[in-house]
Amino acid sequence: MSTELMPSSRARAALHQDPVGTLMEEVKLKPQYHPVLRPNGMINLSGALNSLMTDWMATYSEKEPLSMSECLSYGPLTGSQDLLEAAAGYFNRFFSPCEPIRAEHILAANGVTSLMDMVAWTLCDPGQGVLYLTPNFFMLDYNMTVRAGLTTIPVSTLDLSDPFGSNGLSELIRALDIASSSALEDRGIECRVLFLCNPTNPQGRCYSPQTLEGLASCILSTSSQQNVHCLYGMSKDFNMGGLRMGFLVTRNPVIKAAASQAAWFTWLTVASDKFVTRFLQQLDVIQDYLDNYCSRLTEAYRRTTTALNKYKIPFQQADAVFAGQFAGCDRPGRFRLVYSQDSTVVELAIQRIGQALDTLSAGQ
Repeated sequence: MSTELMPSSRARAALHQDPVGTLMEEVKLKPQYHPVLRPNGMINLSGALNSLMTDWMATYSEKEPLSMSECLSYGPLTGSQDLLEAAAGYFNRFFSPCEPIRAEHILAANGVTSLMDMVAWTLCDPGQGVLYLTPNFFMLDYNMTVRAGLTTIPVSTLDLSDPFGSNGLSELIRALDIASSSALEDRGIECRVLFLCNPTNPQGRCYSPQTLEGLASCILSTSSQQNVHCLYGMSKDFNMGGLRMGFLVTRNPVIKAAASQAAWFTWLTVASDKFVTRFLQQLDVIQDYLDNYCSRLTEAYRRTTTALNKYKIPFQQADAVFAGQFAGCDRPGRFRLVYSQDSTVVELAIQRIGQALDTLSAGQ
């Protein structure tokens, strides 16, 4: 008599740990909107996709073709030297670090999701805690817990006067201190990491330099750059999610060396390495892209907010649509709305939302 072997206990637990992923897969199976073929199809405003520059990137890609015969062999685990040097040049040009970033500070991997798992494994032991501010990136909790076994400690900012500006720094630090102390005293969880998205996701707000410096010195109890580790991906700014390219930037050689031990599971493709290297080496081309993108994004935001006002849908200024529970929000009835796609389609989706809200109101 044969016995059916079941998945491991951790694998069985993961089956019920990702409601967002399950929902996203269900959404993909629904008939999607097409202005002619499926005018009543589903419009998905939930995904952090950026299609405003698809035409620009298509033109660029056609001008910069890859020789696939050069992409068939294995490449370096954590990125070629050319890629790391190009990434350093990009970060120095467009992020203005206080001290120049060098190639030796960078590790490349197949996307920020993989890097979050890598960093969780590198910085923490199972059961230790990760503080993060909410609302936040909806996959953060899953990415930091499903394999590394960490415990996430959400800290709501909705009642804080200004979690982003320097005037609200003391209030923000107090909220984080309370959450960290409560986790230790009530649950025995030691918080090892403070995870920030900057700009914030989903609000689309940037923390002030004073706030970031204050958090580093007060929460981390140090001003050392050795304890600050940054993740950056090519998916959002450049809509290159299909290339699976992300970077860990750290000035801590021990952390980088330890993270590199997990890079066998985050190996880049040679095609991604070569394409992104070539792109990041062309800083003036990137500047042209960003200039055009900022202009288009500004117009998309204007059209989106105009439509929201037209249908009397309240919104928070500069918000980056996921239900609040999927954005780590502790208040019901809040959604993330992504407007970096065809504005005509976004306006139609907002019209549908407005009509649905009117129907709900009429039925009350």
